[in-house]
Amino acid sequence: MSSDFMALASHMTDCQRSRGRFFTLRTRLESLHAITASRLVTTGAALVVCSLGLVGLGLLTMV
Repeated sequence: MSSDFMALASHMTDCQRSRGRFFTLRTRLESLHAITASRLVTTGAALVVCSLGLVGLGLLTMV
């Protein structure tokens, strides 16, 4: 057997092994993460800014 054939067979085995029984779940979770990751950071930053603004207003009215 040639070394090219052995390399191809090894590659095909690795590809088949990577598509295990959790492959569909993993790809769905990766897609969900890609969609929501940027929105989570933006939403978190907006909540922090709003919370700091409310705390600042609360401290100003107490004085």
